[in-house]
Amino acid sequence: MNINNFTKDPYEFDQFDYQMLIYGNYTYQQNLEADSFVQVIKPVIDYLDTRFKINYTLITPSTIHSLGGRSNVEQIIYELPTYPNTMRTHFDVFKFLDIVDWKRNDFDIIYSHLPEHTNLIANAVFNNTNITPKIIGYSHWFEVPENAKYEKTMFRENISGILEMDQCGVNSNWLKRKVINEAASNYSWATLRKLEHIIQPHYLGVDRVTPRDKDSYRDKTVVFNHRSAGYTGWNWFVKQMD
Repeated sequence: MNINNFTKDPYEFDQFDYQMLIYGNYTYQQNLEADSFVQVIKPVIDYLDTRFKINYTLITPSTIHSLGGRSNVEQIIYELPTYPNTMRTHFDVFKFLDIVDWKRNDFDIIYSHLPEHTNLIANAVFNNTNITPKIIGYSHWFEVPENAKYEKTMFRENISGILEMDQCGVNSNWLKRKVINEAASNYSWATLRKLEHIIQPHYLGVDRVTPRDKDSYRDKTVVFNHRSAGYTGWNWFVKQMD
């Protein structure tokens, strides 16, 4: 009896160093190509592909056409609510376990861009399957008072998910400090020390800039790589430049 008759093609495992499950944060589903997560994940995959052989399984509410045609990127459709706050509260454990097909996919890494679901994902995977992947992540958005005017927010669920990660990226050290300061009203010093270790700036790069007026362009130009809003540290940035 050949055990390979009951498994994937044995040569398939030799093709990749890692199997990665990517769980996205989609807030602009009416035009998915313009969604901030989609804009970020494409260059991340491009960069990782220059260093490792990774097979990506991407969970998405609809097909991301700009990622089509890549032999190492599989897209699995998983519908989510479109309203951001509702999307962050919605997690269907039965659907999740079904679509990731864990009996056939031995994931080494879960890369979560939605911390609000990460604690739920970790519980679903570690308590219901035989795989024990590393969990890393990135957070594009924190529901702090400056940017979430809801009566109730998912900030504590965000922190809960981050605590399940080996490391969670943010776009700046300023944002790391902001998040830990906000968490201080709900969490102990021991937990804040864990967040200090887990949350780290992940500099995702900037688009190549082609100035309209080449005569006005100067070397060593400083780029603020985010929206000019209070929750992004824009006011702090302006003061430092002044």
